[in-house]
Amino acid sequence: MKTQSLGLVSEAPYVFQRPPRSWWWPRLLAPIFLPLMRIYWARVKRFDFHGIEALRASLDAGHGILLAPNHARPTDPVVCLYLAWVHGFAMYGMTSWHLFKNHGFVRHVARRMGAFSVFREGSDRESLSFAIDSLANAERPVVILPEGGLSRTNDRLRPLLEGLAFVARAAARKRSKQTPPGQVVVHPVAIKYWLCSDLSETITPFLKSTEQTLALSAATGMTLFQRIVRIIETDLAKHEARVLGATQCGSLTDRLEALCVAVLARLEKEWSPGAIIADDFVIRVKNLRTVLLVRLAENGVTESQREEIWKQLNELDNVHQWALLFPRDYLQTDSPKERFVETVERMDEYFSGNLGQLGRWRVEVHIGAAILVSAQRDKSAEVDPLMEQLKSQLQGMLDAISVRK
Repeated sequence: MKTQSLGLVSEAPYVFQRPPRSWWWPRLLAPIFLPLMRIYWARVKRFDFHGIEALRASLDAGHGILLAPNHARPTDPVVCLYLAWVHGFAMYGMTSWHLFKNHGFVRHVARRMGAFSVFREGSDRESLSFAIDSLANAERPVVILPEGGLSRTNDRLRPLLEGLAFVARAAARKRSKQTPPGQVVVHPVAIKYWLCSDLSETITPFLKSTEQTLALSAATGMTLFQRIVRIIETDLAKHEARVLGATQCGSLTDRLEALCVAVLARLEKEWSPGAIIADDFVIRVKNLRTVLLVRLAENGVTESQREEIWKQLNELDNVHQWALLFPRDYLQTDSPKERFVETVERMDEYFSGNLGQLGRWRVEVHIGAAILVSAQRDKSAEVDPLMEQLKSQLQGMLDAISVRK
């Protein structure tokens, strides 16, 4: 039976991708691979690293080190690899399985540079065990993206996933039993991008092409903000008619959220009745994907049932895109130009599936002070203290960088 695939989701059996533990591969490949990625994919013309002394102190102390960057752009893995290369150390990085599955070149090179896979739509004990053991043995710093996926909102964090805290604490428990006992620390890593190219020249070609595709009238006299809103509203109206029966009223964000609620509520009623519903749309999509993929893997699923499940997975993919397309209070007429480009890139991904990047960028990387990981969680706290401290520190660093600009 032919397997199907949809972006981050696939019916193909998951196989854990383990990186070689040798340091020779990163030393050999980095001088060749990273400059090529910078030129042909990263589109980053300058890197500025700050706070390396905090990381160096943890390395010198022999701590198990977990690096926790925000994830606003597809180039973040390249930025992390540059950080390691420039400062003379190797790292491991937890990477979504679909990158290994879909791109043969990336799979082979990324593994040798330290990437290991994680199956985000279900439990992945091999990936978690590899991360925990690497931290417990202080082999290399381990990079885990606490947002769990790409946000394209460089000034605002998405909700952080608590899997990072699970890995860090499990490693801390192992290190505490060693002789002599060791420590595990988390370093927040704030990655901030600044657009170096002209805003209009960067996004106008996409806007013009999309307006022509949607048969919209000429945008004479319209601002870039108005053109963006018109394009999204035109596409949105078609989906509202299909899902809700008629075009809705209200702000663009309200209408997008209403569409997400309508689809998710129907699927949650069918597949997760009585389950606790998360506040975040993306987390709700992830939870439903997991349930649907488990069902696909079961014996006795008929071809018609498989087709219906894949239709629902397509719907969830739409919801995921709608939830990120135009975040509430993020893009205004006077917003920084970086937010305009981020919005257009989300639109490009939504309309064409293109994960590319527009324009040329300068990137600042700020490494925060080490957060010491306790082997036990404070069970009296409603919110995980480690994740709350990481969120506060990471968002505070991003805010400080933006204000300084």
